[in-house]
Amino acid sequence: MSAGADSALTKDGSPVDGTCESLSIARMIRQHHASLLCFLRRRLSSAEREIQARQDVELVYRAIEEMPPKCRQVFLLSRVRKMTHPEIARHCGISLQAVEKHISRGLAICAQKVGGLPRGTS
Repeated sequence: MSAGADSALTKDGSPVDGTCESLSIARMIRQHHASLLCFLRRRLSSAEREIQARQDVELVYRAIEEMPPKCRQVFLLSRVRKMTHPEIARHCGISLQAVEKHISRGLAICAQKVGGLPRGTS
């Protein structure tokens, strides 16, 4: 991936640097926003659920932005593009074990940011 894909997103999900690859990643994240919100809404009652889900989505976005570049790339290929672990390994030129490590680390970072895991478990 190019250096542009490693940049942060603005509040509206647009990439800071505006490169084509960053725009593509930002578009993928926005497309999955509704399903992420729906998943998170199931956790609380109606009014609380809506507020908490929106806050959790923001936390997940921040967690993705804070991931190390390779971890973020692998995580998004897995969760947004729905690539298999072997496909990601080939695409990124890394081992299957490295793919699994990056995905586990990405999930731990997201869970920690949203409050699902105590610090130090990643």
